[in-house]
Amino acid sequence: MAHQRKPSLGLVDYSDSDDDDSKRPSSSHAQSPSSASLPPLPSKFHDLYTTAPRLTKEDDPSAHGGRHRAIPHVEGNWPTHLYFEWHLTAPELANIGHLLQVATEAIESHGKFHSHENFKLESFLYSDLGTQLPLHISMSRPIVLRTEERDSFMTELERALQRNGVQEFDVQFTSLEWVPNQDRTRWFWVMRATGPAMPGQPRQTLLSSLLATCNRVVRNHNQPGLYLTDARGATREGFHVSIGWSLTEPSRDLSEAISAAISSNQTKLSDLTMKCDALKVKIGNVVHAVELRQTF
Repeated sequence: MAHQRKPSLGLVDYSDSDDDDSKRPSSSHAQSPSSASLPPLPSKFHDLYTTAPRLTKEDDPSAHGGRHRAIPHVEGNWPTHLYFEWHLTAPELANIGHLLQVATEAIESHGKFHSHENFKLESFLYSDLGTQLPLHISMSRPIVLRTEERDSFMTELERALQRNGVQEFDVQFTSLEWVPNQDRTRWFWVMRATGPAMPGQPRQTLLSSLLATCNRVVRNHNQPGLYLTDARGATREGFHVSIGWSLTEPSRDLSEAISAAISSNQTKLSDLTMKCDALKVKIGNVVHAVELRQTF
């Protein structure tokens, strides 16, 4: 199947796992029987109808739970992000919500014996208004394109992905970890992700191959690639899905308490699978979907 560019209208500013302009409080919203029984909406529907107004171009951390904007607004610059998006089904939402609930209870229990620790785990599952939010795997850093670069960037990326030839695939999750952003101003509770191996190349995954392709295109536009490389030029990967965050670094004791609570509960990461069938490219408030080849 040929790759297609599918823009959407009026989208909310996309939230990178490292820096986020939207406040996502922790919640435990139950799914109604009717909503749980309905089939999932196609991903293109979400691209068209996810909207929220930006109230100011200035960085106001007080309006975002103490967080700072990753890229200051500059006229003619377009914040850009590449990612795979995951719209959770009702069972997936319940499983990840349960993980967050178990962690929250462990934090509260730990706090009773360590009153000096002020730690709060926020959820990425819901918006301020209680609407369900998608999760994602980043395939780029937050980067910036100039107005005149947007079309050429999309054309180059589409052609590069077509040459890559990777077909749609499923991602599995291996562990739960705490990861700080680059400035160590926010910590993320993440599910480490891994994809299937490249055919004939067992040491390289499909995610790795796609990241290398995305990084080449991004660097051609004088922007930094995602993840660091070692002295030999090999990428040290950290693919993940963020499910929660905190402005406070968890202590070692708290991290161990959360891990112990998670290991004793019924939810297993192996029960969760994320389908990657279209790379999303958010440029400003417009999202393009570059579809991967279908498997038959």
